[in-house]
Amino acid sequence: SACRLAEYTEAKAIVCMSGTGFTGYTVASHRPKADIYVFSANKQLVTRLNIVWGVTAFYYEKQGSTDETVEDVNQILVDKGIIAKGDTVINTASTPVWKGGHTNMVRAVEIE
Repeated sequence: SACRLAEYTEAKAIVCMSGTGFTGYTVASHRPKADIYVFSANKQLVTRLNIVWGVTAFYYEKQGSTDETVEDVNQILVDKGIIAKGDTVINTASTPVWKGGHTNMVRAVEIE
């Protein structure tokens, strides 16, 4: 769904929160045109994901609400110059983020 939504909205990036890497691997397997960024609190997973096609992974250990987390990871990408104001980004995560679990949320966001 995230890949289709990214294609439909011409999103610049698909941004995933992942504890196991499954979401990152799955999104990458669809070879979307959008860049794939995965945030995880698992340092070994970040290392492994960085060798997956089209994935750039970041270590992220903060725990907050889903809305706070989505805003925070998007701001990290803005601060790094990866995305900019006006870009459309697709965010995926489990809700609540702090609890983990299977990805059950997809959100299209225009960066402000």
